[in-house]
Amino acid sequence: MMKALENLKSDDEDLRLYAVEELAQRMDDKMFHLLLDQLKLEQSILVRNNLVLILENAISERKVGGGSTFAKIFSLYLSHNAFLRSSAIQILSAGDDVVARFLEANFADANADVRKLILDTLNEIGTPRAMEAVRRALSDSNVNVLITAIEYLGHAADRKVIHRLLEMLKVERRPMVSMAILTTVEEVGTEVDIHNALAEILPGGDIGQAKGIFFAIAIKLLAKVWSEAQILELLESPVLEANLESYSVELVDLLTVASQRFLNFIDHPAARRALARLLQAPNRSEKMPFIALNLLAHSKEKQLSSHLDRFFEMEDINAQDLSRSMLDMLQKQAN
Repeated sequence: MMKALENLKSDDEDLRLYAVEELAQRMDDKMFHLLLDQLKLEQSILVRNNLVLILENAISERKVGGGSTFAKIFSLYLSHNAFLRSSAIQILSAGDDVVARFLEANFADANADVRKLILDTLNEIGTPRAMEAVRRALSDSNVNVLITAIEYLGHAADRKVIHRLLEMLKVERRPMVSMAILTTVEEVGTEVDIHNALAEILPGGDIGQAKGIFFAIAIKLLAKVWSEAQILELLESPVLEANLESYSVELVDLLTVASQRFLNFIDHPAARRALARLLQAPNRSEKMPFIALNLLAHSKEKQLSSHLDRFFEMEDINAQDLSRSMLDMLQKQAN
């Protein structure tokens, strides 16, 4: 063991790597602290990564624990070194509710940057206890911390917070916080929840009244709850035509969701015209022709199906040629 301790100070990377492996076999709280100190000093990427893995496993396998050990890792959250901050998250994330309780107890007294890192760690732990601690951060005064909490609860599909988020949306005046709330409602909200969210950002149900920052998320929300007639009317509206290039991604989502919800939706002339406009858009994605091909595969028109079969059988067709062929086909179908 003495030789291994000496080799930790060696200039030879291989010797330090072997020393770390040997010392890891004697893991306890004291050895954990020693290896954590080595992590702070280590310059070799290989040795550092191995140290993080060893320390992570020690937490995961409960070979170490207790307030002093957690506090020593926690102190890395304050480091100016991004690798050490990231390592602290990775190591503590290997823990369970014992670590979650420690982090929760230190949340209120930490600065905003550290509170954000605590949420990152709690989210990675992911137990019900950890996510309950994330839920409490919905009252945080810092915008970045608050948005992080909202986003993590959305990713966790936490339906318990939806009612509270909708109440927050009614009085929220910070656009980025409102956007985080709306995105979470879109991810996990019920149809009623989505209607309630839309009522806050679309006065009178008119998308033309949506503030610019909310236009994209409004399209994603209404795609899930509006009737077929409402969506078809929207596709022909001047406001969508005026914003086609800016919101082409959202319009593709709208057509995709509507095609999943309504049988033969893509056969409506309004849907076809919207698809043609997307194919003609100067900023269209290279994927757009292939997306259009998949959307039209929902069509029940036999004549169109025969054309589509030809496209599906083609090999190595490029996006430009496919786009031109698809537009030609849509125009012929319209006549």
